[in-house]
Amino acid sequence: MSAAGKSNPLAISGLVVLTLIWSYSWIFMKQVTSYIGAFDFTALRCIFGALVLFIVLL
Repeated sequence: MSAAGKSNPLAISGLVVLTLIWSYSWIFMKQVTSYIGAFDFTALRCIFGALVLFIVLL
């Protein structure tokens, strides 16, 4: 069997974690938009994402 046919447990667990984070963000967005607007939430999300990527870049 080739390496492409084997499942990598680390990759699968990474996809599971990514799916959980992505699905929880929708629930979080629905809760937060009752306090702030959708545009403000999107701006905060982009700023937070940029900070995380900047830390990864270092």
